[in-house]
Amino acid sequence: MTARWFTPARAALAVLLLAACTSQAETGEETRATLEAANAAYDAAILAQDRAALEALYSERYRYLAEDGAMRGRAEKIAFLTDPANRLTDARSEEIEVEVFTDAALVTGRFSGGYIADGREARFSEHFTTVWVKEDGAWRLRYEHASPLPDTP
Repeated sequence: MTARWFTPARAALAVLLLAACTSQAETGEETRATLEAANAAYDAAILAQDRAALEALYSERYRYLAEDGAMRGRAEKIAFLTDPANRLTDARSEEIEVEVFTDAALVTGRFSGGYIADGREARFSEHFTTVWVKEDGAWRLRYEHASPLPDTP
């Protein structure tokens, strides 16, 4: 006895859905590569204190949850990152993981390096979580949070 739910139309629909999932998986890999490149471009923009690049990467609605619990906006974060008194001397993202959800993506990893703040040099390492959103056909950074790792050598 054939189940009533199984019809040729439902079978065709299942094949189409499976094909769409396969196609989306391929697109997902391309999207992951694009987001990894966007994350690397973000690292480079921070290192270069490149205001124009940061403005292009950040969503207009960008928010940063700072380690002190304060929520900071786009203009404040760009001003901090481009302040000549505070700059990274070296830094890079590692252990990157990307999870894509249609027009949004979660990118996590570790960001480590050195910086100069108010004339003093120091090292840092932190775990980060970023949320990227697709806006006008481009991936932009919408939310960011970083948690410092203890006792960075």
